[in-house]
Amino acid sequence: GLVAAMMGLAGVFTLPPLDRDEARFAQASAQMLETGDFIVIRFQDEERNKKPAGAYWLQAASVATFSDAKAREIWAYRLPSVFAAALAAIFAYAAIARLFDPAAGVLCALFVATAPVFSAEAMIAKTDALLLACVAAAGAALAHLFADARARARADAALAAAFWVAIGAGILIKGPIILIVVAPLILMTALRFPETRPLTTLRPLAGALILALMIGPWAYAIGAATDGRFFAEAAGADMLAKVGSAQESHAGPPGYHLLLAPFLAFPFAALIIPGLVAAIRLRKDFSVFFLLAWLIPGWLIFELAATKLPHYVLPLYPALAGLAALA
Repeated sequence: GLVAAMMGLAGVFTLPPLDRDEARFAQASAQMLETGDFIVIRFQDEERNKKPAGAYWLQAASVATFSDAKAREIWAYRLPSVFAAALAAIFAYAAIARLFDPAAGVLCALFVATAPVFSAEAMIAKTDALLLACVAAAGAALAHLFADARARARADAALAAAFWVAIGAGILIKGPIILIVVAPLILMTALRFPETRPLTTLRPLAGALILALMIGPWAYAIGAATDGRFFAEAAGADMLAKVGSAQESHAGPPGYHLLLAPFLAFPFAALIIPGLVAAIRLRKDFSVFFLLAWLIPGWLIFELAATKLPHYVLPLYPALAGLAALA
């Protein structure tokens, strides 16, 4: 966690805003503090109906605690990403240590924490480090819950609740993107290893209640405040539009993420191919299959989507680094 935080802190206080979205996030968060409206997201005079409010709330809380909205100090808006990066590394350790052993967990966490794409997102005031922490937390909870179910241990209600809290936080950060990773992981693992019993292990009725309590109040408030425009624009103009056509000139052919992986996952990229070879040989093993189910479906989806940015596959890096640690 300390290594991951250091990777983010390296540029937090010295570099100006690096990305147009970072500036937009910071400005919208500042306006929340200045207006007192924490429901409707605005960039200057326009509604910013793209991502849910979670990241803006965290940035606003950070600025209120450590700085002032009038100061417009970008470092204060970046601190939630640094903290999330540390949590992401810790959760990556927790997942791989349960699937394999603590040594593999340490390697995986360090691989993730030192990847260039990780360090870039760990120090920028956007959603991607936050989403990674949520996905890694959900993956760690699933690894423990499913492994316990296979050992016929009683399902841990607190751990199941933690899983649903991670899903709810991920949705509040970046909408249903977390489900692109987690849903195939659950489905594929349940089909291959039915003894994991997800309908019992995950306590979906309690999970639905947790999600309703976490997401429902804001979803109702933003829907009422914008007459439904937020959901129409966030789902249609932002998320679904990126699947069919390249948005804001962010295009790339299938294989885009694969070609960038040797650079964005450096230096552990050298172990990806040996890790995949080992995974193919051990594919019937529960732990290896779990990582493949975490990695492959989401990677294919991001490769097929028309809009591509290098960090889109970041939520899959704990699984990718886990295979490298296996090697």
